[in-house]
Amino acid sequence: IKNDDCYTPGDEVFANFPPMDFLGGVAPDEIIEDGVTAKEARNFVISNTVRYIPKFTQISKDEKTSWNFMAFFFPTEWLFSRKMYKHGFIFGIFMLISDLLALPFQQTILNLGYYDIKSYAEIPDFLVESIADGGIHYGVLIALFLGAVISFTLRLVAAFLGDYWYRQHVITKVKDIKLNSDNIADDFKKQGGVNLFLFLIVLLVMQYLPSIIFMFIRG
Repeated sequence: IKNDDCYTPGDEVFANFPPMDFLGGVAPDEIIEDGVTAKEARNFVISNTVRYIPKFTQISKDEKTSWNFMAFFFPTEWLFSRKMYKHGFIFGIFMLISDLLALPFQQTILNLGYYDIKSYAEIPDFLVESIADGGIHYGVLIALFLGAVISFTLRLVAAFLGDYWYRQHVITKVKDIKLNSDNIADDFKKQGGVNLFLFLIVLLVMQYLPSIIFMFIRG
């Protein structure tokens, strides 16, 4: 690893931390793409740089896939927290649709007395009997299946391509800030990093909004 003595805007964020390699073994002046160095990317990413900076050097336009657990379990929340708002809105809409498709099934089994079940062992018999006697309609099951397929597919796409999207987001933003900003370090902090508050807000929205919409749809 080359010497990291040269100042780069945004170094202030890491100044008060104990000495350690926040680049995950990547040379500070290594070019990730389009003149953006690993150190500049680090100063924009700010949080969990030990994971992301090596990923950025491994991923390319020809090799886009990796694996991101946060993007799999919390695709919409992760995208918004990393300030990729366009991707976040798109994923949010489709995840909302998948949740709405599952709600008729959830409402149906509650109406059929799901809370009266005393043990998990009784659940399969309860579902089979409810389907057999027509309590759970096939349309509800089809909607549940479609919702599950949409949700799982979105999670896989986000997990496999999330790091690539974030890499391109970082490169685009860093290039723009370097070209147009009067205070690069300040703009790195404003436009980069992770917004945990937004993560929690989106998590709550995705948790409760489908039920609210479903109540209005039912009238």
